[in-house]
Amino acid sequence: MLAGLMLGSNGTFIYWKYHKLALAAGVLLMVGVFMKIMHWQGADEMLFVSLPLIPAIYSAHFFSKRNKAILDILKWCMILFPFILAPMTLFHWVDLPVLVTKAPVYFYWFTFVFFIVTRLKDKTLFLD
Repeated sequence: MLAGLMLGSNGTFIYWKYHKLALAAGVLLMVGVFMKIMHWQGADEMLFVSLPLIPAIYSAHFFSKRNKAILDILKWCMILFPFILAPMTLFHWVDLPVLVTKAPVYFYWFTFVFFIVTRLKDKTLFLD
């Protein structure tokens, strides 16, 4: 969780005009996951809306940026990868539980380590 907070708070996405829409989609996703666990009606619809909405919003932000560093590309892939694989598994379109559970975690930690190393080299890790 700390890794996600560090990656998210050091980017330009939180200052973007559609950041609040992404937060609302994240809340919708969490409610949908809760409802899916409880087997309540409407969970699939909430997930069907929120799962593609989050990467779509972040992709719009990514492509609107003029200068894209390697870390920006890694963060974009980190958002796309699990949000593409998760619906495929949740809706039983494919049966790849190992790929869905392990690959995003490995990619996430690779991105976080790359972020830490880059910030340590630039001596900007603990600066605002």
